[in-house]
Amino acid sequence: MKIKLFIVTYNNALELNKTLTSLFKSDLNAIDYEVFIINNHSNFSIDEQFEKNVAILHNVLRPDNSTGYLTRNWNQALILGFGNLNQPKCDYVVAVQDDTIFHPDWVKHLLELHKTYTFITYGWGDNFMSWTPEAVKQIGLWDESFQMSGHTSDYFLRALIFNGEKSSINDYHHKRLLNPRDMVIAGRPHGIKIHNDDRKINSIYGKQKIAYKWGKVLGCSEMLTNWTTELFINSETLRPKSHTPIMYPFFEDAVLTLKEQKYV
Repeated sequence: MKIKLFIVTYNNALELNKTLTSLFKSDLNAIDYEVFIINNHSNFSIDEQFEKNVAILHNVLRPDNSTGYLTRNWNQALILGFGNLNQPKCDYVVAVQDDTIFHPDWVKHLLELHKTYTFITYGWGDNFMSWTPEAVKQIGLWDESFQMSGHTSDYFLRALIFNGEKSSINDYHHKRLLNPRDMVIAGRPHGIKIHNDDRKINSIYGKQKIAYKWGKVLGCSEMLTNWTTELFINSETLRPKSHTPIMYPFFEDAVLTLKEQKYV
């Protein structure tokens, strides 16, 4: 049994090293693993003690003044991690942001949850996520037309619709909960500084994109935050209104819900 874990970072060495400290003080050694850091900024450093334990993937073509592209990073993690959904290179892909703090027994708790669920999240939005290949076959990859806003709403909504019984979404901060489980895995510490990368512009774009892709059947607010009873009632018939391009056909051809999700 093997985990491949990806940490996405952007000019945040202080919090990244806290993340790595909590990670390597945890029960990670109880399972076969590989740890990768996806670095999105030229100003990068980690403590020397961690260098031999991680592989660093520098996104050298990403300009430092970019406002972020987490959807692409999460897709990189899934594609590099599993390699092939029908013949995966590992059992689980875990993807986290660089201000994540791991519980000392997070691996034990995660493996217990994966006995029931194929997709698991903890923390604020996409702070911590874990997949089996079966989850990606149902939910698919991230929609890269989203950037820094709306992307998590879109992906979690698709998890609800296409993988509902097998997803455990524990996003208490945004009041998005699906089969929540009271286990301590990982999360973002309170009061942490979040990058302010043109957040207002991205928020406006994210809302517009959600409305374009899903329509205004339930209103953008219910899709972005604070899932309502109405959303769950309508989830069986709710489908995208616009087409999404297939970006990685060599990988996405194994996704089983391409037609329902209007991929082209």
